[in-house]
Amino acid sequence: MPVQGPAVPRHGREPDPGRPAAKEASIVEADFDRVVVTQCPDDGTVYVLRPPGEDPRVILRAARLVLAEGPYRELAEQLGMPASWPIVVADYDRVVVTQCPDDGTVYVLRPPGAEPTTILQAARLVLSEGPYRQLAEQIPEVMEAFNEVSRAAMADGVLPAKVKELIALAIGATRECDGCIASHAKGAARQGATEAEVAEAMAVVILMNGGPGTVWGPRAAAAHREFAQAKSPNIRAA
Repeated sequence: MPVQGPAVPRHGREPDPGRPAAKEASIVEADFDRVVVTQCPDDGTVYVLRPPGEDPRVILRAARLVLAEGPYRELAEQLGMPASWPIVVADYDRVVVTQCPDDGTVYVLRPPGAEPTTILQAARLVLSEGPYRQLAEQIPEVMEAFNEVSRAAMADGVLPAKVKELIALAIGATRECDGCIASHAKGAARQGATEAEVAEAMAVVILMNGGPGTVWGPRAAAAHREFAQAKSPNIRAA
């Protein structure tokens, strides 16, 4: 990635005060065993730094995150890969957990310092039992604590569990968290929430979030509908 740094004095001496110091230089640094894809902002040239014999799919994964559609397609053609090759795109501030269908490799894309509980919540929704347990076994204390907090927070109390699931679903839509939406849409369906109840909760999401709420609210409602129909195929809005 581009790294900015001050000019380094030649022979350990400070620059001549009678001359301007050299301009700061942009440096692309790559370990010999890592793939880096970057693009020159001046002329659009794409640079790919790769270990010899690197799998083209690895290069395209990196390229998809930094290149616009045109340069990405050109690179895909040069690598002999279709431009429609499956892509996982992650914003730098969001957690994504996905699994390769070919070899079962699990990929965790996370912001620096992301809480392990957030990773587990996302992983629970996309990984089968085996890979999920492998990930959870690496952080058993976190897994146990997360489950305990989840059970305590979502249990029936002064607020029924159904209401809590609707609240959590609304928060998931507000935070634009796909994993949260799937988890609490399923929980709301399990607790018997109707489409009408979910729709009213999403109306509050739209009120509080404006435009983004009109995207994520319906997405959450659709997720609930899918889980509710799987639970009871003949369910209707009520």
